Amino acid sequence: MKALILSIAAFAFSLSCATAQVDKGIVTKPDLIGHISQSGTNLIITVSNMAQKNPHNASGKARNSSAKLILDGQSQTIQVPELLPDSEFKKAIPIPASLVSKSFAATLIVDAGTVVPESNENNNKFTGTFNAPDLTPLLVNDQVKFREEGAFYYLSVKNIGIAKSGAFSTKVTYQLRNGQTKVVMGLSTDLPIGATIEVRVPAPPPDCFNQDCRFKVEIDPNNAVKELLETNNTATGVRIG
Repeated sequence: MKALILSIAAFAFSLSCATAQVDKGIVTKPDLIGHISQSGTNLIITVSNMAQKNPHNASGKARNSSAKLILDGQSQTIQVPELLPDSEFKKAIPIPASLVSKSFAATLIVDAGTVVPESNENNNKFTGTFNAPDLTPLLVNDQVKFREEGAFYYLSVKNIGIAKSGAFSTKVTYQLRNGQTKVVMGLSTDLPIGATIEVRVPAPPPDCFNQDCRFKVEIDPNNAVKELLETNNTATGVRIG
């Protein structure tokens, strides 16, 4: 019996050693991704190496490379140093004077010279909109803030961006009792930075109320306004019946 126990222990030890050897031998490739943010009159360029660290070897390191920043059709090259796994490089780029007072798009392409063999070559491009408004419905308890007056609802919308927004439309879809929907539209005036406006839309028909009236609000549904974010324009509302 003692010999059997010793044999099992020896097998388990050899298996763990083999596993450790396999772990030590794992080689990972780097994976570079780029991001652009805005701070005042600067764009903050970030290049990250998303490779996972391996405590047993130095794999996953990205050699020095270059990134390409495209602004208003003009490109510039940014030198990126060697990046260890799970590390990043940041650089502030002044926004050109010709773009400071208007909305613009910026594109960042990492490893523009394709000198880094990566685990994923399809995530090297980032495009964003800057110096732009950002429209979003105001919420109360996760529902659209609104008030009713006569035959109209007044929906609260805020500009949380860094530029004034022009006039925009608002689409409201009421859920009716018979499973169908009714769509109404509202139109705003300009909306300054940080300001809130009430967009007026027709109130729901009586058959929206199956006890309560539920509806969906879409700000700027046709994306006529260039925004910092286009993913925070939709919310739901409810009018308690």
